Amino acid sequence: MINRPKNPISTLLFAHGAGAPMNSEWMTTVANLFTERDIKVIRFNFAYMERRFTENKKFPPDRMPKLLKHLEEVISSCRSHGEVEGDLFLGGKSMGSRVCTSSDILEAKGVICFGFPFCSPGKEDTSRIEALNNSIYSKILINQGDRDPFGKKEWLKNQALKKSIGIEFYFDGDHDLKPRKKSGKTIKENLTEAVDTSVRFIKSII
Repeated sequence: MINRPKNPISTLLFAHGAGAPMNSEWMTTVANLFTERDIKVIRFNFAYMERRFTENKKFPPDRMPKLLKHLEEVISSCRSHGEVEGDLFLGGKSMGSRVCTSSDILEAKGVICFGFPFCSPGKEDTSRIEALNNSIYSKILINQGDRDPFGKKEWLKNQALKKSIGIEFYFDGDHDLKPRKKSGKTIKENLTEAVDTSVRFIKSII
């Protein structure tokens, strides 16, 4: 699924999270926001998600090696069909962002994460922070909700992330960056801010 701006300045390969496919409302909203800012967005479903549709059953996500292989195959296919325009960036929602930061796609200039799953809710384990610090990518941006149960702002401020990993927090946001009604903000406002931040990140690199 490809969102094509008239004059793309770069291409973002955008991976979905564990529970919702490439054409979910959240993924579609974010893809459209990027496209409005001249970023070409390529979305895809991981194999287990495709099985959910073809077999009408709910399958859990595949293990990381299989997810990484699928990501590499998608990039190879996009490249062979001439769909990568400008510099390539990887991006993902939750699980998808973890897959991207765990990959070794040398041509990718950076990774953009939305709701990175730093830990399981209620278990503030640092193993994924260690893995993130060992990523091959020298430029990583993480867009995180203030109260994301997979990595809350208060906890993350005390973690040692390498300097090349930037984190931006969004007011009262949950794992989807969605704030509560009483906050006075909307999810569209938080997502728009996150995409604007992400586009500045891209432009600082290309």
